[in-house]
Amino acid sequence: MSDQFCHEPLDLSTRSIRLLNIDGISDDGFVQCTIRTYNRDDTNCSYRALSYAWGPEEPSGSILLNEKPFRVRENLLLFLQEAITSHSEARRSIWIDAICIDQENISEKNHQVRQMADIFRNAVAVFAWLGPSKEDYNELSEFLEEIETTHLNTLECFSEPEKGKDNIIEDIGLVKINLLSRPYWKRMWIIQEIVLGDSNVRLLCG
Repeated sequence: MSDQFCHEPLDLSTRSIRLLNIDGISDDGFVQCTIRTYNRDDTNCSYRALSYAWGPEEPSGSILLNEKPFRVRENLLLFLQEAITSHSEARRSIWIDAICIDQENISEKNHQVRQMADIFRNAVAVFAWLGPSKEDYNELSEFLEEIETTHLNTLECFSEPEKGKDNIIEDIGLVKINLLSRPYWKRMWIIQEIVLGDSNVRLLCG
């Protein structure tokens, strides 16, 4: 394979983000994607966002990003593969933090985190990737309806994410331990992402 993909720097003085297109599978069996930079202030900047659990660093796999290798964790790779085969609506102009943010650039990470609430709030759709298992799907749908009726203070959740998550679970009176034990819920920002997505959240299972 050729040299690894490297992100071009973002203009941190603007509300710039990168968006991903999931193009298909290469002849060698790799997921092929293209990535471009957009300014969210542009009127034609319409996009989707992915809410998902990062999962462990290993195992991981490679995709082709602008025709160069790029490593992703297993759960994200499963989503990319599933989007190609079953979820075409999630393949175009989608924001995925692990790919669209240069994780080695601290200044850029801070710049993107400050935009996180707006990114999810203004997405035309937020895809919640639950992983390959379809169990508890109906239970999760009911749970999301409960969240929507609690009128959560999402800005407070983003400023104090751990506190926000604990309060949400306590306020809802959630006892569905089997549902919360799914890997999807173990990432700190998950509930905030879903709340901000509001009625535009789409649940995806493999």
